[in-house]
Amino acid sequence: MTEWKDWNVSARDIVADGEVSVMIHCDGCRRVSSMNIWKVGGRLADAPLQRLRLRCGRCGMYPTSIEIERETLPRHTKILTIKLNPAFWDEGHETNQRQAKARAVKRWATTLPSD
Repeated sequence: MTEWKDWNVSARDIVADGEVSVMIHCDGCRRVSSMNIWKVGGRLADAPLQRLRLRCGRCGMYPTSIEIERETLPRHTKILTIKLNPAFWDEGHETNQRQAKARAVKRWATTLPSD
């Protein structure tokens, strides 16, 4: 764990420690969810997590960062924040991100109390 850097942590590293979890912070729906690292590791065990292109199942936005945490009762201790830098990103992804962000802004405007 001391050798983990944002650019080299892989699913294989995290699976080796049962107390470590990966949390995804979505800017679109403003929710935090846990990532199933076993599912990622089944296909991309040695791929750096930083290079993954993740998409929120609720709102469609691509998260910009994930956090690696250690589950120590009664709380979680943050180990590392990884800024995502997907390996594959094209105009279609940019368009999807822009549309999802527009939907999120519209949703925020309707849920926030007006002055």
